[in-house]
Amino acid sequence: MARSLSFIAAFFLLLRLLTAPALAQTSQESWQDFRREDLGFKIEMPGTPKVENDESAVDGKTIKSVSAQVDFDERTLGVSYEQLSEPVVMTADTPQFREDCDGRRKHLEKALVVKGTSHTQTAPNSQVPMCEIRLQTQGFHAIARAFVLRDRTIQVIVTSLRPIEGDAVVQRFLDSFELLPN
Repeated sequence: MARSLSFIAAFFLLLRLLTAPALAQTSQESWQDFRREDLGFKIEMPGTPKVENDESAVDGKTIKSVSAQVDFDERTLGVSYEQLSEPVVMTADTPQFREDCDGRRKHLEKALVVKGTSHTQTAPNSQVPMCEIRLQTQGFHAIARAFVLRDRTIQVIVTSLRPIEGDAVVQRFLDSFELLPN
């Protein structure tokens, strides 16, 4: 159940990212830390993100989700957080995590009718497993990184209607993600 909620949250965030108007922001000085101590992460974003908070009941538990996104020069950069209804323990080399990552990729492929690639690894500077999904088709490009922690998932997503492989802005955004100590 928790995994299907993550898929749904990722899908709707991706749809919001795709349909959001692309605002041209060009100042490198507009980059700032988006830090959420309460959610356990920080990421550098090119401008002030639009933040949405939601709480829903799942199996009698209140599940918290938060998404933040900013449009930047024909790209949409976003991060989403979702509390899991049941704690999980995974490492990047377990079959369970590889299946979870593959399931995320298949879900996004089906929802967006595009082919993608995915792979699992350990997040830089931590023991947290990370799943990276890359989707690309004529006129659509996306990179999503999902971090699965014991009681939550955090997803970092970039979408664009132009190629983003090797894009310095995209790399700066993705590489700036950092899990905060508990």
